[in-house]
Amino acid sequence: MSDLTLKDDGLGLVFFNGDLVLNFGADAVKQHIGQRLKMFSGEWFLNLSEGVPYYQDILVKNPNPDIIDGIFKNVILSTPGVDELLTFNLNYDAALRTLSLDFSARVLDTVIDFENLVLA
Repeated sequence: MSDLTLKDDGLGLVFFNGDLVLNFGADAVKQHIGQRLKMFSGEWFLNLSEGVPYYQDILVKNPNPDIIDGIFKNVILSTPGVDELLTFNLNYDAALRTLSLDFSARVLDTVIDFENLVLA
């Protein structure tokens, strides 16, 4: 698996000596997981069912933590290249109204870690 490398903020492509930079293997899968977790349902005009149902199930009054856990676990595990979800911790701060995620997954015979991935 390979993909074009995005800048750390996800808002542009990485260039080196005027050429686009590719990432491969676990790095490409890690980037793809991050993109999938941040995509809102209905955001992509070619497939309106693709994405996380933030407005429907997460950014609502009194969200159900079990449903939210299931949604994010499903997104991670259904990403091509992900073999297993090793750890998963959802961090919701009601006072600050923030949602972040810590998890590790087995990807192509290596382990990738996401720490404090802010989602909402």
